[in-house]
Amino acid sequence: YANVANNLANGIGTVWSFSYSQTFLEHYDHQLPFMIWTQALFYKLLGDGLWVERVYCLVLLIINALAIRALWSEVVPEQKSYYGIPLVLWVITPIVFWSFANNVQEMLMSATSLYSCYFAFKYYRSGRPSFIVLAGVMCFLCYFCKGPQGLFPLTIPLLHHICIRQ
Repeated sequence: YANVANNLANGIGTVWSFSYSQTFLEHYDHQLPFMIWTQALFYKLLGDGLWVERVYCLVLLIINALAIRALWSEVVPEQKSYYGIPLVLWVITPIVFWSFANNVQEMLMSATSLYSCYFAFKYYRSGRPSFIVLAGVMCFLCYFCKGPQGLFPLTIPLLHHICIRQ
């Protein structure tokens, strides 16, 4: 992903037609574009180098952690000071640690998914339509990152009805 994103940042390939190299996968279309686009933005802004990929992974780690904290505070407002519990449980999971060390698509997918859920819960608490629109936009970006797996935030209305409204 990093090589394809770096190529895009350097003008090799286009936004809708990525390129891995001139001799192998000249037309790289194996993944949906959102993750490649965001990583290419980092390369465009920060230049070339392995450290740019590491900064990208670190930024996504921080965004995910902030999303977990925000979602925890929204879902369990009376226990919001205990946000460290889900953060620790999340970060000690081996696959999470591995994912952020190896630059996989799930880093961005999880962030957009968490924020989609967060905005959905904000909508249920406030009733403001702008929150459900933001939830939909985040769900679309999640889908645009990974595909059908990114649509699971669409279950939030059903889960909200079952768990909270009863």
